[in-house]
Amino acid sequence: MMTPMKKTLCLLLLLLSSALSLTLRAQAKWVEPELYIGAAGGATLSTVTLVPTYVDKTMLMGFTGGISLRYITEKHFGVQADLVYTQAGWADSYAYGSTTEYARRINSLELPLMLHAYFATKSDVARFFINAGPQFGYIVSDEEYSQDITRQYPYYGLAIENRFQWGVGGGVGFEFHFLKRQVIGVDGHFNYYFSDYFANDVIDDFPTSGSMQVAVRAYWMFRIR
Repeated sequence: MMTPMKKTLCLLLLLLSSALSLTLRAQAKWVEPELYIGAAGGATLSTVTLVPTYVDKTMLMGFTGGISLRYITEKHFGVQADLVYTQAGWADSYAYGSTTEYARRINSLELPLMLHAYFATKSDVARFFINAGPQFGYIVSDEEYSQDITRQYPYYGLAIENRFQWGVGGGVGFEFHFLKRQVIGVDGHFNYYFSDYFANDVIDDFPTSGSMQVAVRAYWMFRIR
């Protein structure tokens, strides 16, 4: 089930990607192709758009890390694909001083496929970039943590029913190119999943249970072409 908010986010991202692609292609000049491979790692903050909420949700911190492949064929324009292991999930928020705790950590393999648009300094040593595109994931495991629970909610102990996840993501970053083939940089991403963790039929408990994630990463890449 796709809510109006999800439809709007998807449409905006598709329009942004299309506009960037058309603009950059119109201005592009042929350049020697650039192929990069590298590794990245960082931290995530995530929560869930659970409806009904039952209890307010807070962000859960986790880890993300994996490999990146970037291919640039035109000036200012390319594509990037990542394969990353990501910890997401959420935590319930209780009154200040309460000893009650509940959190769920969801571990996934994710595959973002992104348009990569960059803007370089005159010397091409430093580049600022924007990434945007679809994101896919597969949930490999999940864990629940609880303490002093006094009331049970329907999602406690409820198994993840949709392990395949899909959504959109985008972000910005800054990187330095040195020694001709070395690249180091940092980036930040926001990911919104349209798919739900739990079944969302009319007879089910949760019509919406999608993930939202913010990630900050540092990375190192090596130019192999």
